Amino acid sequence: ENSDHESDTDGGKSASDDSSSSDSDDSGDSDNDSPNEDEVLRLKSNMTTQELISLAQRQSQNNKGSAAPVFSVKVCGTCLRSNSDHSNEIVECDSCGVSVHEACYGIQEGGSIASNASAASTEPWFCEPCMAGVHQPHCEVCPNIGGIYKETDVGNWVHLVCALYIPQISFFDPERITRATLFELNYQSWGKRACCLCKDIKFARTGLCIECDAGMCRQYFHVTCAQEAGLLSEPSAEDSEQFFGHCKAHSDKELIKKRKKNWLSHQLNYRQRGATIQAERALEGEARKGKESASQRNNRKLKRCRERWVSAREGDSWVPTQKMPRLLLTSSKAIRKFQRKAELHEWNVEAMEEEEYNKQVVAEIRRKWHIQPAWTVEYVAYYHDR
Repeated sequence: ENSDHESDTDGGKSASDDSSSSDSDDSGDSDNDSPNEDEVLRLKSNMTTQELISLAQRQSQNNKGSAAPVFSVKVCGTCLRSNSDHSNEIVECDSCGVSVHEACYGIQEGGSIASNASAASTEPWFCEPCMAGVHQPHCEVCPNIGGIYKETDVGNWVHLVCALYIPQISFFDPERITRATLFELNYQSWGKRACCLCKDIKFARTGLCIECDAGMCRQYFHVTCAQEAGLLSEPSAEDSEQFFGHCKAHSDKELIKKRKKNWLSHQLNYRQRGATIQAERALEGEARKGKESASQRNNRKLKRCRERWVSAREGDSWVPTQKMPRLLLTSSKAIRKFQRKAELHEWNVEAMEEEEYNKQVVAEIRRKWHIQPAWTVEYVAYYHDR
């Protein structure tokens, strides 16, 4: 009996050891979930549009007869928040797939030319570029393409987040957040500051930059670059119009990590949803011609919205009475056209950029000290100058 009792206790100990080890394994897995999830988001966001479309087509073919594909949590592309309720719902454009809060985009139940009704779940909603028939236009104040846009009073486009965070940009209709105007911008501000976050230095001085809101800090960045890096602040509940940003040194690291994760989630959802819509349209062209499907209904509604948009814009274009000269290098659109020209002429752009960089190094060599000896243009110029 004693031996049986000892064996039972041993069995209980081994079972408890197994359970504790499994618990530790589970806790270890839960600890590793967040970095793995971030890595998956980053890898999926780097997929090309064609890869996402082919993936969506395969998923739609595999899921025939089953429920619709389920996307992850929706994130607003303006405030990067995921909270959604009946008073402020996150809606998705049924043409491009971009998601945004109704309050952030100025959508009202009354409906208008610029923001059609979206509160009813059966009514499709389209963003302004889709209603205007424009695909990923160029933003007037930043070099980044893609996202949530608003039309300006002269028919150009700006990111909604850029218009909110740059103080001199205002809207003719603040309630519906429509018809952004750049008329109050100081022309001397174009290209005055270089963005410290731009991945391509040629676009660092294009458009307009905002500065870090922390005291005497002199860090400048584009609004969309700061949004991608997680540096934009969220408006507080007391002051909904408080928009500013901080550099990395004056921002909370946990908040930066959370914002970057939300930005990646929004980009992934946006591109996956857009790829799925394109795949459905391609399949609809080969499908039956009987009962109208949801995709065909959305296309019919989109065509009607575009007709209303065009009729509302006829004879309503405003031209500024006074035009000011502006450097071409402060326009990201102009720089992309120059790059396209160099590509068509088959110029060696890398060699030209290296030559320009070496000229700048030689011109500024007197300001530098203690350069390490090396067989470089910088050290040779430094040696000859000394």
